[in-house]
Amino acid sequence: LRGAVASAGSGCQRSVARCRPTSAAQLLRQSPAKSSWPVPALRTSSASFRQCRLFSSEEPKDADDEPSHKAVVLSKRLPQDFIENTLMPHLESQLLDSIHVYTPAELAQIARCYSKQEIRQRALSQKLSDTIKFRISGFEAVDIVDALGPMHLLTPGDDELWEVLEGRIIVKLDDFTALNFMGIIRIYNKRANKHNDLLLKVVPRLRELLSSYEGVELSEMLLSMAQSKEAATDMDILMTLVPEIERRYGEVSLVHSINNVWGLTQLKMVHEGMLKKVAADLTNTTKTKDLTPGYMARIAWVYRRCNAWDMVRESMLPLIRAAASEFRAGDFARLAQSLPEEKQLLGRIADLLHLGILEMGRKDFMLFFLGC
Repeated sequence: LRGAVASAGSGCQRSVARCRPTSAAQLLRQSPAKSSWPVPALRTSSASFRQCRLFSSEEPKDADDEPSHKAVVLSKRLPQDFIENTLMPHLESQLLDSIHVYTPAELAQIARCYSKQEIRQRALSQKLSDTIKFRISGFEAVDIVDALGPMHLLTPGDDELWEVLEGRIIVKLDDFTALNFMGIIRIYNKRANKHNDLLLKVVPRLRELLSSYEGVELSEMLLSMAQSKEAATDMDILMTLVPEIERRYGEVSLVHSINNVWGLTQLKMVHEGMLKKVAADLTNTTKTKDLTPGYMARIAWVYRRCNAWDMVRESMLPLIRAAASEFRAGDFARLAQSLPEEKQLLGRIADLLHLGILEMGRKDFMLFFLGC
């Protein structure tokens, strides 16, 4: 056996020695006429070459090592109805089975999220309502506030739920803020049954809390309500807020006072007392020297809408005429509505604005067109 291995090793060494001077490729390139080796010798040399490769330390190149161009695999797009027909039914089924394990805060969050869905399952809405009624003793003030709006959208006709929530609100009455009470009043005023017992306890508490707010904060509350589309249902709040704003009139600047009467005018309320106080301040040149053209136009609009332009006519017209070159397109449109008789003044403002008509945006151009 040792002799056979030694013979094979020596034969391989001799084959390697023969392969070194001439490679297989060089042998193939030689023509048969010039080659001194016969064809059998070529075959023997090729076999020896392959045998040398077997015992060589050099790794052979594999055909698979060549770079291959693989196609990009794209993820399959979700169908357009995946959320409606697959995801939401699955989530609704899971919630129906496990809704009893959620905390009151989580139930309020689920209600908020589910109320924003366009397509809702009636069974889940009712299950959520029943769970809130069963777990109402664990609801804190913040949980009640978070759940009121969504549940009004999900189950507006569940009177039992609203009675249970009303009872819990009364229990937690001291834990609510003034803004919380405003939200509670708004929600319950939307219902056919106004829940007068609840309002009789909430409104006095709201009045008490508003007394601790600053005059500027009260002004911001009024402006926020003036921008709301549901202001018609906020009379209970306004009857509490406006007297407090009037009582704190001396604590705010002229600008905030103008905003207050502007907000009331947007709510279609004419407050004679506040209009007179603002008109008196407008006669003070110290307070009006820094009045911007925008607020001048707002004052003209408010007092004209309230049929009280005569209160501020003498003090405001000189200021408006002096600032004619500073009015913008929106201010011009407001002045055109408020002071149609002042044609010379409006014409002067229009001529000045016309110089920059090429630089106006769409909104400014439409306001300028409206004023003209």
